[in-house]
Amino acid sequence: MRMQQSYEGRYTCIANTEFDQAQDEVVIHVKTHPDAPRNVQMTQLDNFEVELTWDPGFDGNSPTSYFFIQYLLSKPYNWAIKTLISPNYTNTVIQLEPWKNYKFRVVQVNSIGMSPPSVETEMIQTASTRPTRNPDNVEATLNDDILITWEIIKDGINGPGFYYLVSWKGSKELEWESDQIPDSTIGAKRVRPASAFETYDVKIQSHNAMGSGPEPIVYTTRAA
Repeated sequence: MRMQQSYEGRYTCIANTEFDQAQDEVVIHVKTHPDAPRNVQMTQLDNFEVELTWDPGFDGNSPTSYFFIQYLLSKPYNWAIKTLISPNYTNTVIQLEPWKNYKFRVVQVNSIGMSPPSVETEMIQTASTRPTRNPDNVEATLNDDILITWEIIKDGINGPGFYYLVSWKGSKELEWESDQIPDSTIGAKRVRPASAFETYDVKIQSHNAMGSGPEPIVYTTRAA
């Protein structure tokens, strides 16, 4: 028989024989999944930090093991675990990334399993900032032209109007030539140099409407 919460209570057991009668009482507590946390509140502390507070749900007659915070971004549209919280706490401070939309919910866990998720918070949008990083794994191969490749940026765009500023010059030249790549999903550019130097320097810097990213590393071409 599958035990249900409604079976909890005080029961009287009676045994009868032709000579005697005996009875005893027993109290049954059913252990089950916890209820969802209640009264989830979000307070914005600054542009990139919020505090969540909540009231625990019924523990299902089994001590709470921990809570976990789930967050949902506007893209991708799936809930992910942000952090685990000790059962001794009913609040946490969460660091946020720039130029993202967040909402949160709380789940309670005991030895039996997980609660349903709490009611979701309202959606919050963080502020834009300049890019925090430039592309990694930049390579430049010299043949008849220069093939410049890089690892595209998925996190760290941080604002609208993003583009890569790709620059190159002969290693003995002073002036850089540059081109803007306004698509963050593009990871290559082919350029035809104006002069036939043996080596070229290249660099790629991230930009958006808020400004430029860090000063980029200069890379030197290698022969194909």
